[in-house]
Amino acid sequence: MKKIAFIDVPFHKKTKSCNFFLDILYDTYWEKNVDIFYDDFYMGWTVDTKYLDIKEKYDIYIFWVIMPSAKIIKKLKGKNIIYVPMYDDFHPYYWYWKYLQITNVRCISFCKEVHDFVYDRMWINSLYVQYYSNDLPYKIDYIGKKIYRRYRGDISWRMVQNILWNQYIDKLTIKNIPDPWYKKLNLNNDDIKKYNISFIDTFFPTHEEHYRSLYESNIFITSRSREGIWMSFLDALSGGMCIVWYNQPTMNEYIIDNKDWMLTEFKNEIDLSKYKELWFAAKKRYETWHKKRQIYKKDIIQFVDTDNISWWYSMGSFFLSWFFFYLWKYTTYLVRKIILMRRKYFD
Repeated sequence: MKKIAFIDVPFHKKTKSCNFFLDILYDTYWEKNVDIFYDDFYMGWTVDTKYLDIKEKYDIYIFWVIMPSAKIIKKLKGKNIIYVPMYDDFHPYYWYWKYLQITNVRCISFCKEVHDFVYDRMWINSLYVQYYSNDLPYKIDYIGKKIYRRYRGDISWRMVQNILWNQYIDKLTIKNIPDPWYKKLNLNNDDIKKYNISFIDTFFPTHEEHYRSLYESNIFITSRSREGIWMSFLDALSGGMCIVWYNQPTMNEYIIDNKDWMLTEFKNEIDLSKYKELWFAAKKRYETWHKKRQIYKKDIIQFVDTDNISWWYSMGSFFLSWFFFYLWKYTTYLVRKIILMRRKYFD
């Protein structure tokens, strides 16, 4: 049985946003064969390199969100390395991705735009999947407009007001837990009364409590303009909530505007009265997606389990060695010529 080192950012200890992927790995490799490391270099803190110090122990390295540096890739030479980028933190640094062409790194992309860049433009082996969560045993109450959103700092309260404007809202639940570099949302009493706002200030200790809180509402409004694969979105989608999302990847790849859910740029008011109509129109499409879920899980496991030495990796290593040989050769030749010329004309 292969051993996996899963490297993630420390912030995900609280959000548990990678747990769906870990569950897929646990189903195949068993939990005892997957070790999780939280690498602090993502936030500019001390680097946790335990997974490098015991590299003989692991067969597969999965970097979740974190871009593995050239130094790390070099230390893990010959290992099965998989990078899982997310759109909200994706950096198309040309020369970094050119470097990955001649390494053994592969990608799993949950965003089509990221996959197209990695696979079509940079010629790096990439698996594209859209993921869907399980059907959950909770029923949505479709009476009234009850909104749920988490404030993370990117989309301001003023932007949310732009789409709500003067519509009557029966209930607006705000999970007031911003990303680490933002401050908590502080609203005036007039807005709280106008939109019937209540706040949640902590993460729930269990999934069941999160689901119960989420499904007390029937409309889900996004928290950020750029997003990777956000589990709350997938929970809202599978639970039957009407979804209002910023018109950017990744989630606009799941949504057809005004046919199943709503896309907006948070500049103008949107009509929330048709949320029931949109959900019933989307229900069939979601059922089709959900049937594909087991196929996607198999694709992920097959991709992870494959020991890949890419054509670019083998050919790149060959040409790179020759490139550096001739670079060294002609550099020393030029240095010698310069020295001889200096002696000839200045001595």
